[in-house]
Amino acid sequence: MAGPRRWFHVEFNTFGTWLPGDPRGFRDHDHRIHSSGDYHHPPPPSEHQALRRSAQVSLHKQPVLLERGQQEQVGICLRDSLNAQGLRVHAIAVVSNHAHVLTSGTVDDASLRNVVGNAKRKSSLLLQAEIPGSLWQRKIGVYPVRDESHCVNVRRYIMAHADQGAWVWEDGDCRD
Repeated sequence: MAGPRRWFHVEFNTFGTWLPGDPRGFRDHDHRIHSSGDYHHPPPPSEHQALRRSAQVSLHKQPVLLERGQQEQVGICLRDSLNAQGLRVHAIAVVSNHAHVLTSGTVDDASLRNVVGNAKRKSSLLLQAEIPGSLWQRKIGVYPVRDESHCVNVRRYIMAHADQGAWVWEDGDCRD
């Protein structure tokens, strides 16, 4: 990890909870197929219904939804793992079906994906007895934070997940 310190908003979903054809909107990894809406303005319910059914049938296990106690365990594990790998975690929210992290460090996008992948793996192992197999979907969203104002908005967005029953944690502000 080398280079200037950068800020990132990272998000990822639990296994099987955001599939191709999802009614909240979606895009495939190459953007060849995408819905006409997004989670703010959902597409028509029938759009990509066959794709959604196909994706659900192809799952090797039921979608993973975390209970409140599991959210806290996972959040603490993610935070500690990311910190141990040289990133500073400023805010984190773990909801039943996804997680958000505001982090900073001297890391590029590819290295950040590896570090987050390691943290996801550790949290999966933590709950292996309760949730065998995959805890998380493979993909992660990495969104660079442009400036202090953007950082404040991301932090506010992450912490607002407490209203959805998320386990949330924060440390410091966007100038740290």
